[in-house]
Amino acid sequence: MPIYARFIDEKDTQQKNAALGQPAHSSSTYSLDKGGYVASWAVDGKIANLELCFISDFELSPWIQINLGGHYIISFIRLYNRQDVLEERLHDLSLLVSQDGYSFTVCGFFKGPGITKQVVEILCEDNVLRNIVRLQITDGLNNILCLCEIEVNISL
Repeated sequence: MPIYARFIDEKDTQQKNAALGQPAHSSSTYSLDKGGYVASWAVDGKIANLELCFISDFELSPWIQINLGGHYIISFIRLYNRQDVLEERLHDLSLLVSQDGYSFTVCGFFKGPGITKQVVEILCEDNVLRNIVRLQITDGLNNILCLCEIEVNISL
């Protein structure tokens, strides 16, 4: 199974974002700001306002997980990185998929490091019905995961 990522120029009109408004959970949430940077901000569809981002706390392998509310064959994941600073925190990111929330399969990978205002697609060639998507940093010691928007694209 090839594992790679690519830059994109425009949205594919033959796709649907299955993550939009779905339940999202994370291993932690950045806690130094009382407002929090909750996981649900990464699936709110607010691409025009990418200042409200999900941010994890410092940890070894932070993750964010989305329950898609149904089983789909996932084409690719589109990630919107930070728009301001610390964009390099997006690195060594595994795309994991599951049918049950317990057993995960690696579906794709983004090495990074990320750059400011970067939009990345991670291709998924799993071709199996999945209902849970997890994005997890897999290398480093003291990581923060920050994603401003996540789109899980399925073929129509």
